[in-house]
Parts: sequence; C-alpha cells; structure tokens
Amino acid sequence: MIVANETPHPANRFMSEEAPDTYLVPNADGGWDEVGLKDPRLKGLRGDVRSYLKTSLVITNKVALRNQFARKAYTPVGVSREFYQLTRKTFRGLYHNPARWQLLEYILFHAVPDERTGHLPITQTTLARIEGAKIRGGKARNYSAIPLLWWFQNQVMTPDTFQWSEAKKSASKATSKCRQITKFVLPPEYEAAWRKQRAEDKREVFFCGGLKWSKPAHEAWKLKRRQDKHEEEKTLVISESARNILDYLNHSNPRPFQQILRSNYAHAVEKAKSLEVDADHKIERELRILEEIRRSPQPYYFPSDLGHSPRIYPAGMNIASLKKDIRKAYTRGWVEADLRTAQLAINAKIWGADKILTWLEDEVDVWETFYEYFDIAPVEKGKAKGAFKNNLYAVWYQRKRVIIAKLLEEALRKSQIKRDMSVITEHPIVKEILEKREEARWQITRDDGMEDCLGNWIKRGQRSVASVMAQAAQTAEMELLVPVVEMARTTEDFQVVLFQHDGFSVKFRRNKDKWQEMIGEVVEKKAKEMGFPTGLEWEEL
Repeated sequence: MIVANETPHPANRFMSEEAPDTYLVPNADGGWDEVGLKDPRLKGLRGDVRSYLKTSLVITNKVALRNQFARKAYTPVGVSREFYQLTRKTFRGLYHNPARWQLLEYILFHAVPDERTGHLPITQTTLARIEGAKIRGGKARNYSAIPLLWWFQNQVMTPDTFQWSEAKKSASKATSKCRQITKFVLPPEYEAAWRKQRAEDKREVFFCGGLKWSKPAHEAWKLKRRQDKHEEEKTLVISESARNILDYLNHSNPRPFQQILRSNYAHAVEKAKSLEVDADHKIERELRILEEIRRSPQPYYFPSDLGHSPRIYPAGMNIASLKKDIRKAYTRGWVEADLRTAQLAINAKIWGADKILTWLEDEVDVWETFYEYFDIAPVEKGKAKGAFKNNLYAVWYQRKRVIIAKLLEEALRKSQIKRDMSVITEHPIVKEILEKREEARWQITRDDGMEDCLGNWIKRGQRSVASVMAQAAQTAEMELLVPVVEMARTTEDFQVVLFQHDGFSVKFRRNKDKWQEMIGEVVEKKAKEMGFPTGLEWEEL
C-alpha cells in the first residue's frame, strides 16, 4: 500500500526495551533518525498528541506509549501477535500515533454498517473521544474531525482506498446525521488475516499499543471507559426513576451474560449467517454486533445525552441492537416481557381518547381490529403485525396522514402483503388518535409545554412539539417498569438482564411461575394507579 512516507522505520522498535529513551523523528531525506531526549527537535513536543498529527513524531518509550493510549473511545480489542505485526507492516503511516491506531481499530472491529446504506457511520463524538477532546452533554463542542480523517486518508490509507461522506441520515438514532465511511479497501492479504482474526478471536496483545493482553487489563479498560462516561453523566439531569434503574442494571450479576455467551453465541452466529435479507451488509451488521457482544457481554446503560428523553440506553452495540430473531437465538433461556400496546394506552390516557381507553379496558385485541379492517389472512398475521407495530409509531407524534399510509404500504409490501393503505386514517383507532393528537399539539404550542405523569413541566422552548409529546409518554413507560426493578432488588430468584424501554428480559433462577405472576401483578397495579390500561405480555425465548 502506498503511504506518505514509504521508508521503513530503522529498527521498527515500537516497544523497545533496549533503548527506552530513544525517539524516532522524520529527517529531510524522508527517512528516520534516532535521537535522544535532549535533541532540540523534541523540544516542546513530548507528550503532546496533537503535535504527532502535525510532525509525525514517533515515540518508542514504553511508559510514554502506555500513557498515549490511555484515552480510549471504546473498549480496546485483543488480537494475535501475528495480526498486530501485520498491521504495523501494512499500515506504516500509523507510526505510533494513538488517534490513527484507534480510528483503524474502530473501523475494523467496532463500527457497524448502517442498515440503509451499508456504510460505516462514524459520529463526531466518536472521533472526538478518539482524539481525547472534551465531551459535555454528549457533544464535542468546537471540535473538528477533518484533520484526523485527512491524515488517516493520506498517511495510513490513500484517497483511492479511504473516503467518507458528510452528514447522511442513518436508520439508527444513535448515528443519525453523521459522517459515513463510503469506501474502505484493504489489501487482500490483510483482509484475509482480518477475517481470520474476527473468526478466531485470538487475544495475545492489544491492537492499540501492542501491550500484552490479559483479562484483568481488559476489564480495567472497560472500567475506565465507564468512569469517563460517568463523568459526562454529571452534566445531565436524570430522573430518580432512571437513576434507580441505571444503578440496578449497571451493578447486576454478570454471570447470566457469561452463560449465554458460552451456550448461545455459536447458534446466534449461524442464525445470522442464514438470514434472508436483501443486502449482504445486513448480515455483516448482525455479525459485527455479535462480535462486539463477545468482547463485552454485559450491556452498560447511560441516560440520554441531550436530556430530552427520560429513557436509558445501552452503550454501543449490544444485545438489544440485534434483530429480533437473532436476539431470541442469543438469549435462549431468558424470558421477555413487553407492555401491551404501551404507546397507544399511554397516549390515549394523556390525550383523552375515551373510545380507545374503553376498548383497551375491555381487553380488545388492537391488532385483530387492523387484520379485520384490511382483510389480513391468518397466515399473513405474523408478518403484518410487525409492519403495523413498527410504523404506527409515526401516528402518535409527527407523520402526516399520507406519509403514514405510504410507510405502512411499503412495510407490508416487503412482507409480500399488498393492501391499499390510503384508508388507514379512517380506521376507528387511528382516526380518534389523530384527532386527539392535533388537539394535544395545539395545547402544547399554546402553553409552550405540557405536564408529565409525575407533575413535572416539560418546557418546549426550541424543541419540536413531537419531542415534548414523546418525552411525556416515555416518562410514563419508565414509571410503569420501576416496580419490576424494585422487586428484583429484594431477591436472588430472578434478575432483570435487559431493559428495552417498554419491556425487559428476565433470567429466572428458581420459582419462575411464582415470580412471573408477581411481576405481572405489580406492573398491572401500577398501571391502574396511573390510569393506563396496559399490562405485561410474556414470551419464552
């Protein structure tokens, strides 16, 4: 591969123990000179990562090296010595620059293809963390990623093998409006070694830095990453309920996650490889998520960066990021619970949709009303439910009527179900919810906000009306599930192992039927107190 400086390092001593105070600096002939600490060319540059970007300074001091790589944007990856040495040989433009090594590691092992484009999203926040920039409120203020990307393109890769685009809309909220890597071409020999490393997961040294890999060191890196994120949390306003759930999940027993990794990982990989999809990158996406889970089996949860949502989110790619079929394969042995028609029940109560509340209180099956309305055959119901459930979310907050019909029509068509959805807005449930939605939107605009179920005022300010409405509903969702966590704290018989906004997964150790009934009762009691006609639906995985 052609790089900016093709001259090999004199001794290529990345971890030299023989000359710990020796530095390599580029000379006028395009080669490298070994210099000591007192050399004038080093004056004012030692320990300054940004200077490396400008001068290509290479440090071989082992202690300095460890300090340089201390700031990680994510949990570091362990690789084989052979793969590490091949990386140094193939990409000489990496030198010993921490930011470039971490960016390459992110692309090779952490980035997950966008569902729509198949490209690798790379957010400004990720790039800022790679360079050690300050993160406040989930954002890197006054940070530009262009210098890092330019140096990576021109010294590590080439303009023909590495390209990126600006601000593409992503399918994932976590990566929306961010850059995407549109081209990333590896030499054939290196690509084969990379795929072998991913398959075998041989861990001998850390990819960044080449220090010896060990489980304690790996766990120490993870702990530091969590501590850094915890510092960022201090700038955010978190509700008492969210803090309660965060505290439970982030200090729970890791054993259930280790158990399913050992017993179900291979099965989930085979399931992912056999997925019937319209693009290969969707399989690659699931495989990369599974590999990330293999490195960090237990999710770690954080609040919303912007503070506009009371929800909590697992960091990075995790079990909840998997497609439903793959998640079920990976979490065999757990039990999943979801709030029944949660968004409909909550918004019907908040917006005063009395007819819908009556139907829900009478336990009318909402999805059956749609099947009957559109004459969905019994064999088609399974596929149709996913289309209705995923796309009717647009009804609650912001989509125009014509867009709602178009979204549903496209979703059903992908499931080989052809129906005219133009009359969807005449369905009794959709018709009433749209009417009440417009009334609620008008009141929020008039009052510049609304009150949530806890009596707290949600100020609109510069936010969209839909954002305010969503926050009110999400607050109610969170409150409905708090009793489950409080009950879990009182016993070792079960553990809440995964939290998914309007549902959760449980690992039962004993007395499963007893606890499942008690959990259902405590949620139903809370729902009645709050006036939401909903409850739990259970599914064995």
